[in-house]
Amino acid sequence: MLKLFVLLFFVSGVVVGEEITDSLAVYDSSAVEEEEQIPTAPMVDDERAVVERLMQELGLPDNIGVDDITVFESGRLVLLDLSNPQVSRAGFESFPEDITKLTALKVLILKNNSIGTIPDEISNLRDLRELDMASNRLRTIPASVKNLRRLQKLDLRYNSFSQFPEEVLTLESLSYLHLWGNRLTTLPDKINKLSNLRQLFLNQNRLNSLPESIMELELDYCDFQMNRLCDLSSELDEWAESMNRRYREYQRCW
Repeated sequence: MLKLFVLLFFVSGVVVGEEITDSLAVYDSSAVEEEEQIPTAPMVDDERAVVERLMQELGLPDNIGVDDITVFESGRLVLLDLSNPQVSRAGFESFPEDITKLTALKVLILKNNSIGTIPDEISNLRDLRELDMASNRLRTIPASVKNLRRLQKLDLRYNSFSQFPEEVLTLESLSYLHLWGNRLTTLPDKINKLSNLRQLFLNQNRLNSLPESIMELELDYCDFQMNRLCDLSSELDEWAESMNRRYREYQRCW
């Protein structure tokens, strides 16, 4: 049974070449910095009832209860995890609409499904800090994500992005961005708009260049193995080596 744990908003250790392992930590609301309260949409339904309806619509097995996939705090739902293969079975193809009514959510985990689009109404989740959509079928994300002003962690690994989703550039609080295993060939020149970004994961794409503006980011870590970065300028090459001293060994330069 899921206890009062949530996913860490930041990854504290990275092993090169290996997939990051999700970790859980005790949620401490006192550790969250005081921020201006962002008004949320009014509760139109009891949140537990919304989750129960979601579970019924998704055909979740009887041995899975609300408390197995949720965390409530002060009567409000702050974490919803519909990622476990045993929970979502073969996975669902559309983003469950009722989720956008859960306006107190801080962590939403929908990885390992077959979701092709995120609805515009995602903007209702204005207190969201972490969104995990890894291993789905996303090609784009909606412009309405700009309203997720508190979002710190976004996981889009192993989707179907052939272009960098520039809507991400509007996420001013983002500190962690994971894009492993897509089909990206370039990054936008304006990537330096992500001024709070500290960890950027680009492994297993098709990148053949990097914008010079990436060097303006105050990154603690950037992973770009298994790309096609074979002819960088001397300045970018030096910067890339400072991020990952063995980055040249793992490029696809054939």
